[in-house]
Formats: sequence, structure tokens, C-alpha cells
Amino acid sequence: MSLQNTCKVDQNIKSPPQCPVDHEAYGVYDPQLAYTNTLLSAIAYSDTPTKCMNSIVPDGNFELIHAVGRRCEDLFLFEYEECYAYTAISHTLKIIVLAYRGTTTTYGNKQLYDEIVSILTTPKTSFITGGEVQYYFKQAYDKLFPCVRNSIEEIVQQNPDYDVVITGHSLGGAIASLSAASLIYTGVVRKTKLSLYTFGMPRVGDKEYAINHDRIVNNSWRVVHGRDIVAHLPTCNLLFGCRVTANGPYHHRTEIFYKADPMTISSTYIQCEGNEDDLCSDGLVTKNWCVPGEDLDDCIDYHKVYFGIPVGTYCNEKDSRRKRSATERSRMWDNFSSDECKRINITKGSTVNAATEACKIQESFLILITLLIFEKAMI
Repeated sequence: MSLQNTCKVDQNIKSPPQCPVDHEAYGVYDPQLAYTNTLLSAIAYSDTPTKCMNSIVPDGNFELIHAVGRRCEDLFLFEYEECYAYTAISHTLKIIVLAYRGTTTTYGNKQLYDEIVSILTTPKTSFITGGEVQYYFKQAYDKLFPCVRNSIEEIVQQNPDYDVVITGHSLGGAIASLSAASLIYTGVVRKTKLSLYTFGMPRVGDKEYAINHDRIVNNSWRVVHGRDIVAHLPTCNLLFGCRVTANGPYHHRTEIFYKADPMTISSTYIQCEGNEDDLCSDGLVTKNWCVPGEDLDDCIDYHKVYFGIPVGTYCNEKDSRRKRSATERSRMWDNFSSDECKRINITKGSTVNAATEACKIQESFLILITLLIFEKAMI
């Protein structure tokens, strides 16, 4: 309650020098930019990213630059590929884009099962900015980031006045969170030039990571649609909730909460300043969990669709001529090494990654909820 300490109460920072200063004030949330970033996140799931981008965001004159991919399974029990990100640029908007794709079911839910088992059995690990993060998110970030950083660094050097926008849906949002903090912390991008938009992002790390992220990434928007269940996983302390977290999972700022459905650009939203705020989605889900057989399917459906866009399948639905099975191999994955990340140039018509039926995971979420409910306070 000190007048000299400008931190938020929820930040729980006792040392005033650790608080953001006036010239580091948070940016302003832009619903139109959030909608555009939802489309950019959808492109990360596409088989034909250039074609998809030209189809759904033609006015921005976006040009895809690099695709980055690598196998990213954590446990030997699960083998799958296609952890993926892309970089792009719009000279019209003077924007550099980094978009990560989220979990897919291309390999029969293997990636989802790998995430579940890893989160439940592997302790969190330290991150460069301070605090600890979920090990699965960190190892996926580690496997892609060297190539991602090289791509962003190269594009920023060529276009130093451009803003950098980082985005991702679901798992893609978690990796985007780590990348945004790292790019600023290591001096690749100035904090005044970077914005982060995530959609249905799970809790990435503990409270220390969240507070450090708040301090480093000023223009950070964690968009949540209604009762999206993924935004509340991994769970906070099951006994005491999100306010008494110890070293349990904790969200960073700033939540933009769209309660109503359908969710549109013109929909009313709430901007919550607290990291875990009952005025936003915590009041709907964390204190009132989605129940199998009652409303769990609805909670999953909220995760699938943002601004009316079925993020994981949107590009494939737009290109109805390109249909393939959930186990069919991507057509460009032979270009990526399984041992190290690889950055390839994306040319017009290239096929890069496969993301079919990315959000059809109701059955798997039943398993996820069951496991998490019986977990301890949290790893």
C-alpha cells in the first residue's frame, strides 16, 4: 500500500525498483489487431501457409519469410513431428510476425498425450528471465528458438523501425510467451517494439516467471474466450486456488476476457489488471470447473473458436480441395532434421506443416481433466 510502490497488489513485489516505471507503461489492446493475430495463428496450422495467408489476410500484403520445424517429443513413448513456427513481414503495416502453432492430432493425439504426461511427471525448469516454467513448454521452445531467433534477428536488422508481433494459439501461445520474454531480455527486440497476442494459452510457469514476464513484456495480451478450459491448465493450487500459489502455475498479464458467445471484433470485453483475476475467466472456470457430461464439451468448444475462427482447422476448411487423414505425413517434413531445428525459406505455394483436425480433442481432454484433478497441489 505504499504510495512509492507502483506495482499491482497481485504482483506481490515489495521492492519498488522492480516495478515498471512510467516510460515502460503497458500498451493498448487493439481488438482489430487481435483478430488479425488470430488469423496469423491459424496460418501456423496450415499445409499451404502462403496460399492460406494470401486468402485470409490479403490486405496486409504479408510475405512469409521462414519456416522453422523440428521433432519435439519429450518422452520416448510418444513419437511425432511438426513442432513449428513461421516468420513473416508486412511492409504495408511495418510489422514483423512470429507465429507458433499449437497442439495437433496429426499423429493420433500423441503430442497431446506427451504434453499431459510430461506436465504431470516432470518438474518445472528454470527460464532465462527468472522463475520456472513447465518443462514441456520449455523443451519445445528450446528446440525451435535458435532458428527462430536467427530469423527474427535477421529481419529486424533489415527493418529496424518495424514492430514485432508474436502470436500463437493454445500450446503455440505458451511458446510465444517464452519467446517474447527471451527476445526482449536478450536484446534482440526492444520492448517498445514488441507485442504479444495469445489465444487460449495455458499457464506457462510459476508466479516468479509471471511477474518477470509482466516487467519485461509490456505489450502482452492474453485473450480468453468464455469458459475456454485450456486457459486454466495446468491447474492452480487445488485447495487454495490461484491466489495462494507457492510455486504452482500462474498466469502473466494482461487477460482480455470475452465472456459472450459468439465472440466478434465488436464484442464487449473485460481487461483485467490482475494476473489471476476473478473478474475475468477465473471466476467462470477456476472457481467453477467444467464437468464431464455437463459442460466440458462447451468448455472445449470455447477453446477451438476465437473471433469466429476455428483456429486449428480454418485454413484447411478454406481449402476444401486439400483433405487428408489425421495420420498422413506432412509433405515437407523431410526438409527438417529431427536432431536440430532448421530454418527454410517459404516460397509461394510451399507446403510446410500439417495440422489436420487440430482441435478435435474432446476425448483427450476428458483424460487431461481427470489426471489434473487428482494431481497434488501441482508440480
